[in-house]
Amino acid sequence: MIHALALSALAFQDPAPASRPAVEERFEVRVVRDLAYFDGEGADPVRHRLDLYLPVGANGFPLLLFFHGGAWEFGRKEVATHVGRALAARGIGVASANYRLSPDVRHPEHARDAARAFAWGKAHAAEHGADPKRLFVGGHSAGGHLASLLALDGRYLAAVGCAKGDVRGAIAMSGPFELGRRGLGRVFPDDPEERRDAEPASHVGSEQPPFLIVVAERDMANLRAQGERMRARLAERGTPVEFCLAEGKTHVGEFAAIGTEGDAATEAIARFLLRPPARPRT
Repeated sequence: MIHALALSALAFQDPAPASRPAVEERFEVRVVRDLAYFDGEGADPVRHRLDLYLPVGANGFPLLLFFHGGAWEFGRKEVATHVGRALAARGIGVASANYRLSPDVRHPEHARDAARAFAWGKAHAAEHGADPKRLFVGGHSAGGHLASLLALDGRYLAAVGCAKGDVRGAIAMSGPFELGRRGLGRVFPDDPEERRDAEPASHVGSEQPPFLIVVAERDMANLRAQGERMRARLAERGTPVEFCLAEGKTHVGEFAAIGTEGDAATEAIARFLLRPPARPRT
């Protein structure tokens, strides 16, 4: 699995090609690039930046913080340009965020950056027309791992003055929920307990936001099986969870297809963001 993830990361170096929208475009899209979401000590002038995709004329819309894939070692925010444009045209704001990459940093620094991006979104959503009470996290592949970890392990958000309750929902597209005990030494600790602590599957509890899990029918390694196991874990704990199988798609293909005509994953994501399931009672 690890080798396959590293190889697939090469596919995320350039944005997916533009294609016809899956849903009727109701809004023009305004793009604001290279906003700094963190400018404290050690801030990176490239990796601590995000791009906004905003529906022109809309107000109080949901905002999705989206994290790119690339095995935690590759990728950049621009690969999600097609995601941002497709959803913003539907009335959904998207903030596509960079984060620092391995081997320059190791876990938990990627997750700490993701939390910083979320905190920026909470603080600045309203000034860009979004509703700060309708903040979502999402990502593909490694980005799906980060989004899930934020939604399930409250320590990262707590460190930046936020809470799991600030997350309206989480979208994981082929994200690794389990990491295994071998490989990824440049990204995660070798200690078994620390490695387990980095797994979203280890933090499933009774109080977390709704989830949408998307997996490709021909996904790499065991990511489809991981997604199915995660759906069961969440459901067992009473978390509203939706599951979408991208039929006929590969790991990279499901991501590249977002925004294309008739794409089931695009439809599922738009529905989830615009009409999210209710939180479980606690």
